[in-house]
Amino acid sequence: MIVQLFKKHNPNHLLLIPLLAIISWLPSFLDMHHHLFLFDSYQTIWYGGIVNIIRIGFWGSFLALFLIIGQAFYIVSMGTNYILYDARTYLPGFFFVLASACFPEVQRFNPVLFANIFLLIALDKLFDSYKKEGVSFLFFEAALLISIGSFFYPNLIFFLFFLWTSLIILRPFNWREWVFTLIGMAMPYILWAGYYFVMGKNVPEYFQQLWRNITVSIPGWNYFKIINYILYSFLALLIIISSYIYLSQFYTKKVQTRKFFLVLFWLFLNCIGILFFVPSAYAEMLFIIAIPVSYLLSYYFVQAKKIVWSEALVFLFMLLIFIMQYQHIQKG
Repeated sequence: MIVQLFKKHNPNHLLLIPLLAIISWLPSFLDMHHHLFLFDSYQTIWYGGIVNIIRIGFWGSFLALFLIIGQAFYIVSMGTNYILYDARTYLPGFFFVLASACFPEVQRFNPVLFANIFLLIALDKLFDSYKKEGVSFLFFEAALLISIGSFFYPNLIFFLFFLWTSLIILRPFNWREWVFTLIGMAMPYILWAGYYFVMGKNVPEYFQQLWRNITVSIPGWNYFKIINYILYSFLALLIIISSYIYLSQFYTKKVQTRKFFLVLFWLFLNCIGILFFVPSAYAEMLFIIAIPVSYLLSYYFVQAKKIVWSEALVFLFMLLIFIMQYQHIQKG
């Protein structure tokens, strides 16, 4: 019944995603003693400025919830606009909200929620660049957006590799578009350095701080419990099943759809690479990983023929999430 509700693109179901988000983000409001992460100790200037205004607490959690709901609807909109599925569906937003609830300790005001805005708009630009005639400036715009997003979450800068992969997948070779990505990525930093210089501030110190934000190591995966391993193993199983189903039907899909899902696949791989090879990357990467995962899981459940089986899988996924949420509240 759950899958069938979100599977239909019915305006009457519009409130289901906000309702699910509110329920799944309850721990953020019930436990105001937030755990400290690296992004708290090593804040970027832009994120730190917002923290000084909002403060981490009820209003910070409220803004985080608002951003999650907004991004969920944006993800649904992109799935519809670029015809990623055979029918319109709310499932991508549904899975994005669920995935964002898979680590309660990081369900709070954090810089990735702001960086995600720029990454999603950049992804929209990439999809829009497909079939554009002549030289397209959309990759410049996408690089510019990702670069601005890195002012909130510095590790976003590593998505330059994702841009280049997308360029190979979506566009015929044109050296100008490759240069555009470099210019777009560098421009915000050049302008910010110019602002620092004009204001008499220490430009090298700013870039040293940026480097520290990226290279500082996390102390370890301290918040992992048995339920975490169970949930993530089950989520990995869902991803494997969905990937297998999609690959088995890969050549039956339109070329455009195949290319868009390849882009999402490389977005997922880029996220995993950052998570394992960038010292400062931690559980906050979950919100970025949730983007490609939400589209992939939705593909499987949109075309699933065995309703009882698909409903059972989603029910178990939700049950594991809410068990972890409950344990988090009890511990808090």
